[in-house]
Amino acid sequence: MKIALLHYRVGENDGVSLEMRKWRSVLEKMGHEVTYIAGSLGKEEGYEVPSITYDNPRNKIILNNAFEKLEEFNPGSLIEEIKAYSNEIKRSLKPIIKREEIDCIVGSNIWSLGCNLSLPLALKEFDGRNPLLIGHHHDFHWERVFYSKPTSNYVRNLLEDNFPPADLDGHVVINTIAREELATKKGVDSAVIPNVFDFNDAKWKKDSFNHDLKKKLDIEKGDLVFLQATRIVERKAIELILHVLKVFTEEFFPFLVGSKNPSGETIDRRSKVHLVLPGFAEKDSSEYQQKLEALTKIMPFTTHFVKDLCLQERTFAEKEKKYSLWDFYTIADFTTYPSILEGWGNQFLESVFAKKPIIVFEYPVLRKDILPKGFNVISLGDSFTVNDFLRIYQVEHEKVRKAAKKCMDLIKEPGLYKNMVEKNFEIGKKNYSYENLQEMLEKLFSSISWSE
Repeated sequence: MKIALLHYRVGENDGVSLEMRKWRSVLEKMGHEVTYIAGSLGKEEGYEVPSITYDNPRNKIILNNAFEKLEEFNPGSLIEEIKAYSNEIKRSLKPIIKREEIDCIVGSNIWSLGCNLSLPLALKEFDGRNPLLIGHHHDFHWERVFYSKPTSNYVRNLLEDNFPPADLDGHVVINTIAREELATKKGVDSAVIPNVFDFNDAKWKKDSFNHDLKKKLDIEKGDLVFLQATRIVERKAIELILHVLKVFTEEFFPFLVGSKNPSGETIDRRSKVHLVLPGFAEKDSSEYQQKLEALTKIMPFTTHFVKDLCLQERTFAEKEKKYSLWDFYTIADFTTYPSILEGWGNQFLESVFAKKPIIVFEYPVLRKDILPKGFNVISLGDSFTVNDFLRIYQVEHEKVRKAAKKCMDLIKEPGLYKNMVEKNFEIGKKNYSYENLQEMLEKLFSSISWSE
């Protein structure tokens, strides 16, 4: 079968791009031919269709008028523009679908978020060649404030009828909460296919390429490294980790003098604590990054914002070495994942694979779908408040202190550290491997009615 994986962008380190890469790998192993179609490809191969990107200027004007304020259009002309843009997208997609003889389109967030209102309309028919359509829903528009106040009844009805439409050939969600919501709101049944990881892949290790990464960041022997491997956006609640590391550095780190870090290096009075953030900030989160940068300047540990050093793959760009995200895991002693909201959680699985203890906030999907498998984590609990003055998230100080102390305990007792990460790895491999994904995809495609 010839399958197109469709999204606004691929080739990035965001969760959707990473999951699409995994689906492609497994689908090809199953014998299918797989093609990417995206608004931007990054370094991936496929078909680039700029009219379906998040940031296409025409699309951004439509979205601003549809959800913020009618300025360039009135309600009638906005309808005409959405339909005209849909026709433009269709003219771009139609020859690709025909040339590649696509049998099935799997669209990631295409029918669920509303980032491009015209795209679902363009996918309705292709003049005689109508691929089966499967919606891979990672996120939904009703979870985002931006889409909550349409400027016209037409836009409101467009969301209701097409995000997602009930008549897709298949619906996939990534957690049980989403399945329940989709059934309640749309009366639609869906398959749950969670994020996965290739647990048979070669382990990430220090090698001749990444051996100098610590030195580049001025991380010395005996230091401790905490890795926040996500993008920088508000819902990642990275400020929670700043609180944990402040308490850890001031109250507990001094008691580790004489102990060894997980690399086997002795911690002494000159040793430091580091927080490393290789992720990029989304354009609408630049103020949030500035807020974080300001907060880190008054913290007793060293913070590294190093997105310019991290690419999807290792390379030498403009005569400067660029590291992959996996390289950063090789220098980490702990990983941090304090998100208050996630559709699933790629960085959680990455940490499990990398065999690092994970500091987490128990966001709903983690609490309902993932932790019941038996994972052992350093928890910040499952409730938060918002500091009205700073507009940042916070959790009870006692939970912060308990998490900080557990970090100290794991360093003091290497056996506890090893038992935690080894057990988590085995649980991850049992439940979230590529083999699990293949079984779920086989079940999905066998449940769909295919016509010649």
